Amino acid sequence: MNNQLNTLNVSGSFPPIFKEKIKDQAYHVGDSCSLRVHVIGNPRPTVSWYRNEELLTDGGRVRTTKGDDGRHTITILSTKPNDFGVYKCVARNRFGTVTCRARMLCGDHPTRPGRPHVTKISDREAFMIWEEPDSDGNSHILAYKLDWHRPGDERWTTATYCIDECALIKGLKVDTSYRFRVSAVNAFGISPYSWASVEIRTKKKGASAIDIDDETKRILLRSRQATHAPSPDSSPAASPHGSTENIAQACEEETPKKDELLREVHLQEIDPANFLEFANEVWRGRFTLIRNVKPKSGKKVKRVAKIIPNSSEDALREYEMLKDIRQQRIIRLHEAYLWNDFVFLVSEKLYGENVARSMSLKNKYNEHQVSSIVKQVLDALQFLHHRGIVHLNLQPDNVIMQSRRRLDIKLIDFGRARKISNYDGEKIDRDGTAEFMAPEKVQRDPVGVPADIWGVGVFTFIRLSGVSPFRGETDQETFSNITHVRYDAHSLYHNVTKYALKFLYQILKRNARSRLTTDECLDHRWFQLNAPMIKVRKSAVFSTDKLKTFEEDYIKRRMVGSSPPDALLRAYGAGLSFSSDEEEEETWATRRFSLANP
Repeated sequence: MNNQLNTLNVSGSFPPIFKEKIKDQAYHVGDSCSLRVHVIGNPRPTVSWYRNEELLTDGGRVRTTKGDDGRHTITILSTKPNDFGVYKCVARNRFGTVTCRARMLCGDHPTRPGRPHVTKISDREAFMIWEEPDSDGNSHILAYKLDWHRPGDERWTTATYCIDECALIKGLKVDTSYRFRVSAVNAFGISPYSWASVEIRTKKKGASAIDIDDETKRILLRSRQATHAPSPDSSPAASPHGSTENIAQACEEETPKKDELLREVHLQEIDPANFLEFANEVWRGRFTLIRNVKPKSGKKVKRVAKIIPNSSEDALREYEMLKDIRQQRIIRLHEAYLWNDFVFLVSEKLYGENVARSMSLKNKYNEHQVSSIVKQVLDALQFLHHRGIVHLNLQPDNVIMQSRRRLDIKLIDFGRARKISNYDGEKIDRDGTAEFMAPEKVQRDPVGVPADIWGVGVFTFIRLSGVSPFRGETDQETFSNITHVRYDAHSLYHNVTKYALKFLYQILKRNARSRLTTDECLDHRWFQLNAPMIKVRKSAVFSTDKLKTFEEDYIKRRMVGSSPPDALLRAYGAGLSFSSDEEEEETWATRRFSLANP
């Protein structure tokens, strides 16, 4: 068995590992399309590229480049419709080989969204919902455009933009008839309009305001609607590819400079308030407080600061784990401070929810989405295990969406992570949430790489069932369930594919050495990118009802006893609230679109 744990030899040599893997990329026929990787290794790895398992070499419309820092790019010039397929990058040196795959796809505007249904009306407002398009055109949807029309109007009028499949339209006229339609926006254009809604009539002046439940209010708050809009006569069918280019640019992640990627973050013993402006609280944990911050230098970036008492065992451990890690699926630490007996870990700001909550905001999801998220978690773990680090805390709260509109995740919270010197690890305290522990941790046996694989199994099971597989009425019952690998397979959705079931069976094993390794997981058939397998996974569609129930219950349990120490609250507590720029990434998208179409 390849134990995957990298140990440097005397000369400092080690096998290749990807810091950044290729991602699915959509192209506009005729344009160039590039795929990029960042790979490290000593000796420096050689990199080969393949399309549908056929080797690609420089020449014709194919260009490859390599940088001294380990960045490699393949570009297909003047793309054609038949350039789509599964592309593979293989990096090799004499100590090992690593592989990653992604698809290159023809991009298009989304298909028509579902017809809007107006569910609530007042004298000046209307609340409506609709179904997302059947196809996103191989490019994630950036926004929805809402229009209204009154009897006798010559044109439709654009009301607003939003990022979720619901909207509250304001500023309507009293006692007036309206119809509504929706179109979807991606980087390649605007979809055809939906079928118009049934005609509704606003109520007479003085009617009661629309009563919206707390869950919907939260969605609307985080789906901050744009105040600017293109002129109402802009036609989706005629929209050129370039008209939405700015949206795609607006949604790109902040790109770090080359020297920032290489440098280690040093722990500075100085007051962070000299450099950072502290804003609202976003989370309270048992030992931590998280607040939004921004640099006083005026640099337009958003950060979050995790504040931990220095007396906490987790405080400096998390810093040690993250100080020199730069990988696309792992939270990025930018600054670290030690001041007044508190540790401040300043990291990038992620704009999405935890995965369970993000998925539960929809009415349905499919197995392909689940497999995509699980694969990204494995990508993060593969890198950590290569560095001799185990995470040991794969709870729903620790896998966060980078954006509300994309299935891109990052792994956070390294307070329980450990550096290990061998595959099986070492004995550690049995702390943490019982239902997410591996059998070896419950039994107080050595805990290492296999414990993270078990965590992937629990994480996957929850997404394929809406149920925590081993949770009992008490911790002791939970420990017994884990020790005996006792769970109810019938709680999985009835249409889960056989490939997902086999994946779960191969990693939820009592014997740690019998579980798949991270590399073996990533090579599993469940993650294959060929069209037939994707079709099978997409055909397994699940309701989010059980996932919503799990998420609500999980959050309630997490909040019990989650108040930080009084000293921390007195020094840095500000009260929980939502920032006015909570979803600025998404509002950038809609604002940039509106400015591009005046």
